[in-house]
Amino acid sequence: MASTNQQRRYTKSYKYQPQLPPPLEEKPGFLRQLLTWLWEELVKIRISISRVHDWEVLTEEPDTPLDAQVRFFEGSPGFDPGKGRGLYYYDESSTPDPQWIFLGGTPTDGGSTPSMSVSSHGDLAGLGDDDHTQYLNIARGDARYYTETEVDTLLASKQDAKMSFTASVTLAAGDLCCLNSSGEMNLADADSSATSKSLLAIATEAITATNSGTFLVQGVYTTSGLTAGDIMYVSTTAGDWTNTAPTGSGDIVRVIGYALSATQIYFDPDKTWIEV
Repeated sequence: MASTNQQRRYTKSYKYQPQLPPPLEEKPGFLRQLLTWLWEELVKIRISISRVHDWEVLTEEPDTPLDAQVRFFEGSPGFDPGKGRGLYYYDESSTPDPQWIFLGGTPTDGGSTPSMSVSSHGDLAGLGDDDHTQYLNIARGDARYYTETEVDTLLASKQDAKMSFTASVTLAAGDLCCLNSSGEMNLADADSSATSKSLLAIATEAITATNSGTFLVQGVYTTSGLTAGDIMYVSTTAGDWTNTAPTGSGDIVRVIGYALSATQIYFDPDKTWIEV
């Protein structure tokens, strides 16, 4: 026989006892309707509050469980919804009959606050891995999460704009080039508008004449001998740049970018130019 303490412990929760409205028969018609309406609204509020905040351990099934209601049950020798002591939610749409669905977990301190022991959604009763709509699955062809390494790699590939061109002369990596009228890359030279006013690019590799290669058309280029903050111009030395604007008669003054440090230039050629 259960002890007095056990009997008290397994008493049905007071929150689920039926609550009837106070007697209203003696009230005037209008007042009776108003009080009845107020009582119904208060009951709705009470149900909403208990649905959200009622987390005490229950030893018996609630008289009228609500759909999606989450409760922690004591389990045998109290009410056992099917899998013993643990956390459950009530599913009205379950077939063939509404039922309590086990979520798992046991209190770690013997108290009334549940501590979840399930660490994988695949361990939840009736659910398999990757069958949730919030999971993003490559096999289904939808979007996915990326790791930090993958994101860094993708961003790095987007930082610089590069294009492939044919070299009209043999070029070395780091040569400043200008697109000529044949659509090929030649050495840029501020002594002439023909070699400095068109599309500018930096050869990222050694390329022999008539062969194609990769050119940086915008982005960060690593070199040496710079002074941070300097404005860089097309140089009168073919294939080079300088931090001093050309001053000779007929020279072309065109900004190609800015020195970020002693070793990096942000290459972003101006679309305009001036002839001295």
